[in-house]
Amino acid sequence: MAQQTARRLATIALALAATTGIGTAVAATSHAADSSTTTAAASNTAAASNTGYHFSTRVVNQGEQAALDACEGGLTLMPSVSDYVGRDYYPIHNECGGAPILNLVPGNTVHIDGVGNFTVVETQDVVRGDNASKIKGVAGDILLQTCHNSGQGMRVVGLTAVA
Repeated sequence: MAQQTARRLATIALALAATTGIGTAVAATSHAADSSTTTAAASNTAAASNTGYHFSTRVVNQGEQAALDACEGGLTLMPSVSDYVGRDYYPIHNECGGAPILNLVPGNTVHIDGVGNFTVVETQDVVRGDNASKIKGVAGDILLQTCHNSGQGMRVVGLTAVA
């Protein structure tokens, strides 16, 4: 039984490393922006300012790193990390519309089309060298994530559904 658990944890660590750059140690990368990603970022910012939310976005796809790298201007539901953290995990590249996540603080409001309205309950900066288990401890019903501009780490934001 312990051997199966160890294998399962190793599989999760490999999936995290392969799909998000998170493994035993966090390794974040930055991606070059293009005009379509700049438009996506502007679109998310405009949507938030028009709705009264601090950040308003949508889920555009589901999958692993390739789905995230498609940079479609919204969140990606990432099943492997969702399984690891025990709740839905939605990354978005900073230059693909995720930049506003870096400014979220507890008490801010977030709207995700088709998912719901949320309040930020915790933010956690994760840097290279941190253990991947650090993201498991972030409070909230769901987690958002984007990378810092430096490419040296990421921000994980815990959200709780608003009743």
